[in-house]
Amino acid sequence: MTKLLKFKLGLRVFKTAVALPLAVYIGYYLELNSYTLAGIIAMLTIQQTKKKTVKMAKDLLVAVSMGIVVGSIVFTIFGFNWFSLFLAFALFIPVPVLYGFNGGIVIASVVVEQLFVAEAITWAVIQNALLLVIVGASVGVLANLFMPKMSYVMTKHRLEIENNFKDILNGIADILENKSNEDPKIKIKYLEKRIQKSKNLALIESENHFKKAEDQHYVYFNMRQKQLDVFKRILFLGKSITNFGNETSKIANFLRELSLSLHHFEKTKENTETISQMLVEVENLPLPATKEELLNRAVVLQIVKDIKFYLTIKLSIIATKETK
Repeated sequence: MTKLLKFKLGLRVFKTAVALPLAVYIGYYLELNSYTLAGIIAMLTIQQTKKKTVKMAKDLLVAVSMGIVVGSIVFTIFGFNWFSLFLAFALFIPVPVLYGFNGGIVIASVVVEQLFVAEAITWAVIQNALLLVIVGASVGVLANLFMPKMSYVMTKHRLEIENNFKDILNGIADILENKSNEDPKIKIKYLEKRIQKSKNLALIESENHFKKAEDQHYVYFNMRQKQLDVFKRILFLGKSITNFGNETSKIANFLRELSLSLHHFEKTKENTETISQMLVEVENLPLPATKEELLNRAVVLQIVKDIKFYLTIKLSIIATKETK
């Protein structure tokens, strides 16, 4: 992951190093005033992801347009003096903030200053400002069209998480069969951090695609996070069992079967039917004879319900895929 981030950081720096002088050159070729500003705009446009880059380009264009409109009106009415400059900024800056175009405020402020310095509101001045933004933003967007695919990294993370899930499922099964007193909390904490890191990477990956379907990795890791929360509840309940019998042994065997089919979505419906039948069996058992048996029965019943909920989370993802 560290190597990937270093690669992405290096690529972004390289893109900026190419885009900045290119935008400056185009501005110079078009004989724009303050053509170096096009390079700064290109540099600001290049963001971490494609969607953020397009958003920044939009912010710049809208904010600069707002600045030109407000500046033109204020300077035309009140003239080119310090009071009108203060008034132009006071009226302009809150508008892009209010409508969510914060990214373009700095460059738009520079454009307002250029109008003030020019001491004239002419089409040539306005055209110059708009072309600077169009050139800089366009170069920035084009430079950021290429993004390295992270499919291999996402697949690797999925396999590692599934292996961790397998270990935790087998660990819970051992506890339910009274074969181990090992506490899987350390494994669970490690897995929580890994899932969160994977979600962050998946979010970046989805931000580099404009189709909504490309967020499948994020949906998967989010599902695993919810399932891990269920595991934590089952672990807590399993450690409170004092009487191990046929029911806990059945649940343990079922958990081991689940650990062998973590990546098989097609077996989820079958497993859900199996655990539903097991729930009916537990509910129809003879009434407990002692308080200890009653407490154990309640714990076993809740564990079975939690396992069913664990599978339901997976089923909801399958249903969403089928709908799409």
